[in-house]
Amino acid sequence: MINGNVPVILISTIFIIVFGIKFLRNRNKESLLRSFYYILFGIYLSFVVSYTLFPLPYQKELKELMIDENLGVPNNLIPFAGIMESVQTGYYQDLVLIALNILLFIPFGFALSVLFERLKKSSVVLLGFITSLIIESLQFTYSQYLGYNYRSFDVNDLIMNTLGTIIGVLIFSLLRRYLKEQNLLLSRD
Repeated sequence: MINGNVPVILISTIFIIVFGIKFLRNRNKESLLRSFYYILFGIYLSFVVSYTLFPLPYQKELKELMIDENLGVPNNLIPFAGIMESVQTGYYQDLVLIALNILLFIPFGFALSVLFERLKKSSVVLLGFITSLIIESLQFTYSQYLGYNYRSFDVNDLIMNTLGTIIGVLIFSLLRRYLKEQNLLLSRD
């Protein structure tokens, strides 16, 4: 299997090099803060990619075993399917996954609000939804390529990721005045 360290190292390195060079060209507090935020956002994105899309199984024997044994996770296109059953039966492992999906995208909503303060809140939420849709679509596409659902498309993940983005935007809204007072917001371009 190709593990998630590859995207973490690759994406983080690209962000560090690009925004490190930008900082070195223009050494002031604004440039340092902007570079720091972008580098943090790049590292965060690399972990999102690693967590949601990796590891990738490529061994022929593993793929054949998964297909022969009919293993894999089914796709879910029905909103909230499974969530209510988990609550009713007390199967909290699914609820933990739901919480993790929400937590995964809170930094996305917060970071985009900090990096692009001029963006409307609704645009940030839409970007969170689109990013989650891309991730779920890549999981579905890869599963189709493999011949079994290694990673499934789950509409609940899409909903919970978008909810996480909304929470991130709300946290930014609550902290905006404080961040501005502490000179931790980027000035408008």
